[in-house]
Amino acid sequence: ERQHTYVVGAGPVGLSLAVGLAGRGWRVTVLEEREAVIGQGQGVSFNITLAKQSLDLLEELGADVRPLTKPLVGRVIHRLGGGLSVHRYGLASTDVLHSITRGDLIATLFARAVELGVEFEFGVKAYDCDPRDGSLLVVKNDCSVRLTADAVYLCNGVRAATQSGFQRRAGAETKTHWDGASFATVPISRDAIRRSGLDLDYIHFALAPDASDIVIPNLDGSAALLLERRDEGGATRLHNAEDARRYLEGCPCLLYTSDAADERSSVD
Repeated sequence: ERQHTYVVGAGPVGLSLAVGLAGRGWRVTVLEEREAVIGQGQGVSFNITLAKQSLDLLEELGADVRPLTKPLVGRVIHRLGGGLSVHRYGLASTDVLHSITRGDLIATLFARAVELGVEFEFGVKAYDCDPRDGSLLVVKNDCSVRLTADAVYLCNGVRAATQSGFQRRAGAETKTHWDGASFATVPISRDAIRRSGLDLDYIHFALAPDASDIVIPNLDGSAALLLERRDEGGATRLHNAEDARRYLEGCPCLLYTSDAADERSSVD
């Protein structure tokens, strides 16, 4: 009988793990809280940058995403007082990272997982995990159910309730730079990128004590803008693209100067 594992979360990490385990002969069941696999605009990671080693591994797993990626040669730091700092990833022309949209990566991995016979259960919310016996508590069809398997992998984010339960019982604690911060992603059209003058061969960063903006170009000439905002009172809470749009109506994007295109028209 094949060993069985539950993978919690159908994001890039969970799907990659499911494909890898299924390829090694495991019976894999992926549990996803949402009603379907959702890509772009979900989760913190809006675009994902992959090194050559990651692309090679995905190809070995049967999920080649190279044709869907945008090569990036480095990063540009935009100083708030003006000026730029350019950092290339390497000296050779092949020293690049590859940007791919979350949606494209998830769609490719999901298709491969289905080919390998991975099972999916949607609308199942995992809310606790006990590392002592490997059991997993979930809400399924409005009922609380305890699941057990040969292995359980939690791939549903550092803020998830299952992570808290695991850490509490294991006597561990995890803190990240995300604590006290909120994020949202906004797509930027090709026209807006052209007006902004941003070089699409680079990732662009603008950093402030309580905020950061990151623009990662897409293969089609558009880009994704990640807004991160931190404040003690929690007045600035970004949960989705609509929150980010409303925020930008009153506060300029750090990556656009006052003499550039109007911020409200540059993000669409």
